[in-house]
Amino acid sequence: MEKALRELNRLKREGIIGDYAIGGGIAVLYYAEPVLTYDLDIFASLPETPGGLVDIPRVYRHLQERGYTVKGRHIDIGGTLVELIPIPLGSTLEKEAIEKALDISYKSVRTSVLGVQHLIAILLKAGRHKDLGHIRTLLDQADVDMKSLEDILERHGLRKRWLRFVEDGK
Repeated sequence: MEKALRELNRLKREGIIGDYAIGGGIAVLYYAEPVLTYDLDIFASLPETPGGLVDIPRVYRHLQERGYTVKGRHIDIGGTLVELIPIPLGSTLEKEAIEKALDISYKSVRTSVLGVQHLIAILLKAGRHKDLGHIRTLLDQADVDMKSLEDILERHGLRKRWLRFVEDGK
């Protein structure tokens, strides 16, 4: 993973991608006991085409030119499968989450990880079974500021979904 993070930092320095932060299962690992995960989910500001679409192929071509292999929606960087997840157009949640991400070190590499409250909100928004399981893990094991979480959920239109999750776990 260290090599993948170094490469992501290089992409950011060279302007190939914008700000980024680790999300998904690896971010859950930062706050809680190990969970099963197969890839490194990276929420990132990515370049756009002249028509305004996210240009993931440009980033992948750049990485392929550096010798890395595309495997489906992932790119293998030094043995770590990386999935670049663009900030959805018009979505303020993911943009805010990256802006407020925690600066951390993984081994000797500086990187960012989504804050736990934003991570929970993004997992809730995705709503897959495994995402809801990650939320339960985080609520049980991480230091979650519930007031901050409720504020994030309210501002990003997720309050009803949260109440349903709390009431019946769905």
